[in-house]
Amino acid sequence: MELSKYLIEFDLCKSRADYSMFIYQSNDALIYFMVYVDDIVVTGNSNELLDHFVSCLAQRFSVKDLGALHHFLGVEVIPTPNDLFLSQSQYIIDILKEVDMHEAKIVHTPIGSSVDLFRPKDHSDASTDATYIEG
Repeated sequence: MELSKYLIEFDLCKSRADYSMFIYQSNDALIYFMVYVDDIVVTGNSNELLDHFVSCLAQRFSVKDLGALHHFLGVEVIPTPNDLFLSQSQYIIDILKEVDMHEAKIVHTPIGSSVDLFRPKDHSDASTDATYIEG
């Protein structure tokens, strides 16, 4: 709770979408602060503001800057020239190994991923049985 109070004192607002994310916005400056147990991710659009924020945070709490983000909560973070690419491929591989399915044969999705599914009007009172769903 002490961290949460400190962040609010620093004018960060709790995100409505995620209780563990705080957002600071002033004019064009942004800071996104995400905390999960003892892992923290801080990012924003102003290096000067981020340096100041992390410095203030370090004066109050025991924190260690681990440099560029590579993994967070099972998500691999890969920098690209303009963005960050987020991937869970290693997480999926680890799960497949855990259940001894890592050598299973790949099967393509049997239906196009962009196909809209709808219930035909003549079956509007039918159950959600797959035989009544058309692509």
